[in-house]
Amino acid sequence: MVLKQIFAMMIRNNLVLYTLILVVTALLTSCGGGSRHSGKQLEQAEGDVFYGKVFTYNESEYFRSLYPLNVTEVVGHRITNQIYEGLVRLSQEDLSIQPALAKRWEIDSSATTFTFHLREGVHFHDDPCFKNGKGPEVTAHDFEYSLTKLCEADVNNQGFWVFEDRVKGATAYHESTKEGEPLEEGVTGIKVLDDTTLQIELVKPFASFLNILAMPFTAVFPG
Repeated sequence: MVLKQIFAMMIRNNLVLYTLILVVTALLTSCGGGSRHSGKQLEQAEGDVFYGKVFTYNESEYFRSLYPLNVTEVVGHRITNQIYEGLVRLSQEDLSIQPALAKRWEIDSSATTFTFHLREGVHFHDDPCFKNGKGPEVTAHDFEYSLTKLCEADVNNQGFWVFEDRVKGATAYHESTKEGEPLEEGVTGIKVLDDTTLQIELVKPFASFLNILAMPFTAVFPG
């Protein structure tokens, strides 16, 4: 019983720590000061947005990784937030949950099944790794792949704890990958209903689950 209490406390502390990291990242991102340029007038868009040039921002340390499952420090969060996108995001104004790649979602009456409806026409960044160098459209299958990778036992995966004992089948899948024999059914709580609909089932209600889905750990990336 004592060990269970200690473990539960560690989980809560981890969630608080990562929530604080996201808060700091959001605040720093929203606090950009004045702009400097080489004397040329930049094109100004509506809402005081400038197009063109390169924005340079000094950091106190170097990032350790840009792989979303291995980002654990503020600098890495700041960079990956500009590269990756998840189902939801935190508002930079009040830190409320906002739609990202999921345009809307429903939560069932038991508060354990989340159904996300994805935006259409969103593509991965163009890259030579893709056919003809063009980024494919992001689908629910990509999220299934990324969230399943989050549940694998891997030295470069620092984020499994956010799904551990929360998402149905996540812990069983994690244990199977330790033995090098991943369960064929994958993570049973992560289901693709169609190309634009993803469903995630929890073991039991967890009030902060949407906040977890705003973390870089749960961002989508190509397989």
